[in-house]
Order: sequence, then C-alpha cells, then structure tokens
Amino acid sequence: MARDQARTEPAFAPPRHESGTVPKRHWVLERGAERIPLPLGESVIGRGGDVDILVDNHRVSRRHAKITVNDSGVYVEDLGSVNGVRVDGVAVHGRLRLSPGMRISIADEAFDLTHTDRLEGARATQRVPTQDADDGHPADITTRRTHAFQLMLGVVDKAIALGKPDEAERLLGTLLSEVLDEAQKSNDVPTEIAVAAVQAAQKLARATGKSQWVEYPLRLFLARRALLPLEAVDELFAIARRASRLDLALLRRYVAMVDGLELGAGDRFVLSRLHNLANMLGAVSPR
Repeated sequence: MARDQARTEPAFAPPRHESGTVPKRHWVLERGAERIPLPLGESVIGRGGDVDILVDNHRVSRRHAKITVNDSGVYVEDLGSVNGVRVDGVAVHGRLRLSPGMRISIADEAFDLTHTDRLEGARATQRVPTQDADDGHPADITTRRTHAFQLMLGVVDKAIALGKPDEAERLLGTLLSEVLDEAQKSNDVPTEIAVAAVQAAQKLARATGKSQWVEYPLRLFLARRALLPLEAVDELFAIARRASRLDLALLRRYVAMVDGLELGAGDRFVLSRLHNLANMLGAVSPR
C-alpha cells in the first residue's frame, strides 16, 4: 500500500478480556517521559471525562481514538474525531493494526508504540501533560512542552519528505501560534521552548517558502526581547531569499532592539550577523 494513501484495515470483533488484564507482551504508549501501559481490551483516548487516556489539548476530541489490544495484536481506530488520527504521518480511516515503533498522532499529540517484557518499567497514567497543562513544576512543564515539539518534528519531517508541506504546516501551526501568542502577552516563554519553536518554524519556512514562517523567529524573539541563537540567524540567511515577502520593518525593529541589549563577545558576533542580514536585504544602511 502506498504511504500517501489512507491506512485502514477491515474491522472485526476482538476477543474481550477482563478489564485491566495485562497481556504477556506489555504494550506501552510513550510520550516523552510518560509511559502509558495498554491493558487488554479497549482504551479510549480523548479530552472528555469518560476516557481511559486523558489528553489536555483543545484540538483533541472528547472521544478521539480507540486503541484495542487483543491476542492478535494492537489496533487503532479513529472515533470520528475532528482533527484526525495519523500513523507515521498517514491518515487512519477505519481500523489499523500497529507495529512496535509506529508513531500515532492524535490531532497534534504524538505517541510512540513500544512493548516491554516487564511492566515495572512503565508508569500507569491517565493524564497526558501537554502544552495546555497549568499544574506541576515549571521546569517539568517546560521539558514536556519542548519534547512535544521534538516529537512533532519527526512527523513533520516525514510529511515534508512525502511532499506534503501543507500537512506539515497543519501539524505545527497551532503549536507555533500558541507559543508566539504567549510570548507577546507575557514575555515569559522559556528559552528551551522558544528555540524549539524557531527550529520548527524554520523547517516550515524551508518547506513552504512562506514569509510568515521566515519571520516567525524575529517575531518570537522580539517579543521575548532576546537574541536569536547563531544557528537560527545562519538559517535565516539560507532561507530569507526564498520568502515571497519579508517584513523589512520587522527585521529593522528586531535589529534595533538587539542593539540595545547588553551582549557578550560571542553575542556581539551574532549581532554582526544580524546586521549583515539586514544589509543584504536592504533593511538598514550599511554600518
């Protein structure tokens, strides 16, 4: 079956087992540090109060997907969700048998399927932390949100490789918009998340050539009043010429803001690269 076709498999009635019984092969969903054991039978994923695996994300439907574990294997099924279920970047319609290592995307939340011979290594949980989580230690939340980008980037890379930049944009667009909105409202986005967001936006910039993604690093770090990493500035050089339109006034504002920061020797080199970029694009007069 071609990878760009929707995946499906004929449905059949699986043998039912006593709820909570664990199969000999212990199947686990992994999302960052979270390891979610899958018992025999059905596990519903969603953001409603009556699900087995609760995901706090407004793009996830109340009853989004169902994972079934039985003697013949593990299966995933879309329960008529709005934003869909994908496996390794390919849409699922009907019922699909899974294999270890496959990545399951529930809207823009990504889970990896694995198995283990010992259940002790898996920590049971119903609540999957996401970018919407407002509890827990701030450092833990930052780590989880950063890892969410890293998980998504793997799926996005596959979509781009399949020649589907629009799909990559759909997967990442909401996350990127939320981070930028947070930065513009509170100026309190941690560096790790901001850097991950810039990396994601620059992947989209290369894939689509759209100026909104080329400009995203400037908008985000202008809101944070911080200097972009050297790698991001170098990437701007590589992709700026491909943008259909680049807001030179935005670049000018950003360079002026960075000019006012107290910078070390290494940071001043990054600043000089920014001035070179601005000069190349005609945003400022040569220094």
